[in-house]
Amino acid sequence: MIASRLTGSIYTETFRLRQVAGAFAAVTSSFDDQYASGETTSVVNLRSGTRRKIASLQHDAGQAAERDGKRVAAIYVTSGGRGAASVVDSRGGDVEIVAFGAHGTPQPIDHGTVADIPAESLTLARATLSWTHAGAVRTARLPKP
Repeated sequence: MIASRLTGSIYTETFRLRQVAGAFAAVTSSFDDQYASGETTSVVNLRSGTRRKIASLQHDAGQAAERDGKRVAAIYVTSGGRGAASVVDSRGGDVEIVAFGAHGTPQPIDHGTVADIPAESLTLARATLSWTHAGAVRTARLPKP
């Protein structure tokens, strides 16, 4: 199972299919109940069922603090399982551009404030990533498989 949707009187679980490429899918699952709420974005290998967490955040009820963790603003995955994401820190709002190989964990390739890096500026064309940092376009290649 990739993700599920469940709604009850005090609990909700939903998902958003972000992208499918070949045997890989990027999925954001979220939950909400009287005790906590949160979301996790993962890349799922549809053949094996294995998943790699890209980012997650959670907020416990009764805490005055903001949510703790990171959320994925934009994500791209290739049919070979490589990809990249723009990840936003829930507390400071900083944006990190991360890239990952077919089996590796996300590795940071750029970091800045939300004013410097618009989280939605990330794009992928073939194996080249592009995003904006302080008004200038930056590029990087996806990691090798």
